[in-house]
Amino acid sequence: MSEEKIPPIRKLKTLRPVAINEPSPDVYLVDFGQNICGWARINISEEVGKEIVMRYGERIYEDGNLDIKELSRFIFTGETQTTRYISNGYPEQLYESRFA
Repeated sequence: MSEEKIPPIRKLKTLRPVAINEPSPDVYLVDFGQNICGWARINISEEVGKEIVMRYGERIYEDGNLDIKELSRFIFTGETQTTRYISNGYPEQLYESRFA
């Protein structure tokens, strides 16, 4: 068994968005005002089966949508920096994506 070479990853603080924009219907761009390393935590209240797709990135197009093309050029299978959550229908759902 190998010896750990780096300290474990720990949650240091919770960030709040500086802006939330809707560049197109049902598409929300959440801006934290800085480049970060971490994971998303969201509160959801949706009907059973509703899919929520979260994509993470650093750049946006002029129309306000997220630029995933730049990051996708390094990924050959699957979706680039994407988390999918299917609602269970409960009135209040808290979801944390720890593997984004």
